[in-house]
Amino acid sequence: MNNYCWRYDPVNDDWIREGEPTASHTDSAADYNAAFGLVMANGDPGNSNLVETTNDGVQFGELPSLPLDYIGFNYACLVAVDDDRLFFAGGDTSASERAFMYSRSTGEWTDLARMTFGRFRHSCGLVETSERGLEIVVAGAYPYDDGSVTPICCPN
Repeated sequence: MNNYCWRYDPVNDDWIREGEPTASHTDSAADYNAAFGLVMANGDPGNSNLVETTNDGVQFGELPSLPLDYIGFNYACLVAVDDDRLFFAGGDTSASERAFMYSRSTGEWTDLARMTFGRFRHSCGLVETSERGLEIVVAGAYPYDDGSVTPICCPN
């Protein structure tokens, strides 16, 4: 395992080593948008509750730590909701039902209503439906995948 950020060069079909994050982000939750850049949350047990960002793969910054009462919160999911908010849910090897929303404008993570059952190794994303508009959904889980998709909240 290494702790480097790698950039793919499609012209030369090659990977180029760039910068080095503060910590390894093995099994971390990650997402990207233009306002936050690449956001990597938690992962490897040594990462504690670290949330790290980069816009170029060379320089890295930190956001406030997740408000978790234990370290090594891996196998979670993360969604960059908009230019101000990040959504983080589930994870841990014991399948957590916890979910949080970060607001850049307040600089704080807010504890959200717990999911209907604990999840880890799941997916989440921002989708748009004609009935409800934009919403965050969480799908799948290990080992409990029942094929369900759970709408979590509407960001509008």
